Amino acid sequence: MDKEFTTAPASAPPPSSRYNFEVPEHLTISDMLTIQLADCVRITQRLADQASDPHLHDSERTHTIHSLESVVNASETLTRTLGCLQNDSWEAEPPRTRAKR
Repeated sequence: MDKEFTTAPASAPPPSSRYNFEVPEHLTISDMLTIQLADCVRITQRLADQASDPHLHDSERTHTIHSLESVVNASETLTRTLGCLQNDSWEAEPPRTRAKR
């Protein structure tokens, strides 16, 4: 029973081709944030369409709406950051809190 067991190193899954690209040198942080904001808009549109799908079960619809809320909140943060960059001001106003029902 003196066998040596070797384990192969755990390899991470390859990065998604979506994010596996070289960033062009001419892009600024503001440009990259704008690209992310455009992606958030695309995701928001898809989630909004999915949330109104009549074939969706209530639990699926609830999950979709929570995802939609997360993307909208991320969009707000991106927009606020872009505004600060364009105005050369890093003092962002605090995020708004939702009204309790």
